[in-house]
Amino acid sequence: MNGLTQVAVMKPDSGNWTVLTRDRRRGYVQEISWSPDGAKLYFGRARSGPSGVFSVPVLGGEERLMLEDASSPTALPDGSLLVVRINSERQWQIHRFWPQTGRLQALPATVGQSDYDSWIRAFPDGKEGVYIGTPIEGAAPEGRSELYALDLDSGRSRRLAPGLPLPISANHPIAVGVTPDGRSVLANVPSGNLHRIVSVPRSGGAWTELPLSLTQEPWSLSMAADGGLYLDQMYRSREVLRLPVSGSRPERITLGAGAPFAAVLEYPGGGLLLSVTLAGRNRIAVAKPGEEPAPLIESGEEEGLSFTKVGESQVAILLGPDGRREIAIASLSDGRIVRRLKEPVGDMDSLAASPDGKNLYYVSGKTVWSVATEGGAPKKIGPGDSVAVDAKARELIVKLHERDRYRLMQTPLDGGAGREIPLQGDALLTNNHFSPAAVGPDGRILVQVILPDSWFFQCAVVDPKSGRMTRIPLEFSGDIASPGWTRDGRVLAAGIEYHSTIWRFAKR
Repeated sequence: MNGLTQVAVMKPDSGNWTVLTRDRRRGYVQEISWSPDGAKLYFGRARSGPSGVFSVPVLGGEERLMLEDASSPTALPDGSLLVVRINSERQWQIHRFWPQTGRLQALPATVGQSDYDSWIRAFPDGKEGVYIGTPIEGAAPEGRSELYALDLDSGRSRRLAPGLPLPISANHPIAVGVTPDGRSVLANVPSGNLHRIVSVPRSGGAWTELPLSLTQEPWSLSMAADGGLYLDQMYRSREVLRLPVSGSRPERITLGAGAPFAAVLEYPGGGLLLSVTLAGRNRIAVAKPGEEPAPLIESGEEEGLSFTKVGESQVAILLGPDGRREIAIASLSDGRIVRRLKEPVGDMDSLAASPDGKNLYYVSGKTVWSVATEGGAPKKIGPGDSVAVDAKARELIVKLHERDRYRLMQTPLDGGAGREIPLQGDALLTNNHFSPAAVGPDGRILVQVILPDSWFFQCAVVDPKSGRMTRIPLEFSGDIASPGWTRDGRVLAAGIEYHSTIWRFAKR
């Protein structure tokens, strides 16, 4: 409603619906769960992080705050809730909350981080939860998020489907549900340009595909007692936006099938370098004027969404599956891989390069690391969830995702004590990564932000000296992702507009 999600109930036979909430002060609605007796709805609100878990009567009434700094409620039969909170290690940890007494119990499991959902559900008997993430102890060696069942009494996790190809990304929602009989977990798995719903036995073992193919990604799904399947299909139209830093109506550059997803940069000699999804795979691609995006390299390997220019003629990219990625350096002129770094290998994201092109910076395990572009042992810099380089000040700009706020730090290139940038303004940082061109020649930082009364991500400019954050006004109804500077001082970003439909599939 007016750019902000709210809670509503719908009668599926008629399509009639009633909006139950109207609060615009605490952020957008993020996840909804029915109470066991069906009398009320629990839901989460989020701004730059979890804002709180609330309840509202199904027949109407005031929404009530149940638990601060939490999100993603899932109701259990005994009246307690599974929720997610950011812990002291900046992990999104599962907790169990009893609204009747206020008791809050931390469980030894963390979920994959998403702006839309935290990938956690509960089985109908209330004995186990199911989540996509990692146990705090006993995780897979590579640390990759996978599908787990969580015993709510013992806290032990067990993998349900090792190797299930889930599209895990902070920007990529995954539809997850459980069957009414509690025997199986349902999840969306991309298959080329299509999406398929798979059924995973609760007891573990091989998964099977439902006889159902979707042309757009579902963000949520639920199976009714009669076996009918309810889900949405979300289409996100994506364009490259170019605009002056003062704002206005942006120049829109439509790229068709090769739409930017995570980052976009100017390409030497004209055109764009960007993250795309081609045939269901993430690729780093080049889009020249009047042409469809084409993959930069042809390695046949999985590619991460993060990349960064190394000097003027090369680019660093991530190759390999989640949890086992490695850094490769390729030529911008012909896409040839000129070097692979033997170290590091693991769960990496958010790449940046030093001004002289001799060092790379990346995030792994919520820590910023550096490694020489010629290879060698990585060096630990310090805590961080996203990293960019300020060439003028010869410093790193590091973002920290903490429970009460997201912070920006200025840190020396070789590590050491950092200085917090005291942010000022009504906008809040989001958890998405910096653009490779987030920091301009004068040190100003482009960031993605959100306002308390809006569901759409916007962009703002941060003055690192004063901390003043100035939002860029745009005539655009959608998300602004990965804003970065152009050579002539304008802003280049991905613009994402949303179109959603709700579907019901009857069981034959």
